[in-house]
Amino acid sequence: MAGTVDLVVLDLALPHIDGLSILEQIRASSTTAGLPVVVVSADARESRARDCLERGASAYITKPFRFEALLEAVNQALGR
Repeated sequence: MAGTVDLVVLDLALPHIDGLSILEQIRASSTTAGLPVVVVSADARESRARDCLERGASAYITKPFRFEALLEAVNQALGR
């Protein structure tokens, strides 16, 4: 079906808005609250990862990452 989204891969470093704000908006909307969100960031601090996971991220992956790690996080978030 056109227009449906199964999962979001979200980078925290965006040019005009913080990715964490987008994560919060996704979780605040009743239509997207249950949407899996895999966060990707160059910020390797454990506190940043914990903050994202506490705010509803399905996974947190630090850059640089292996494609297999991203694929595994996506599959887990989709329940595969």
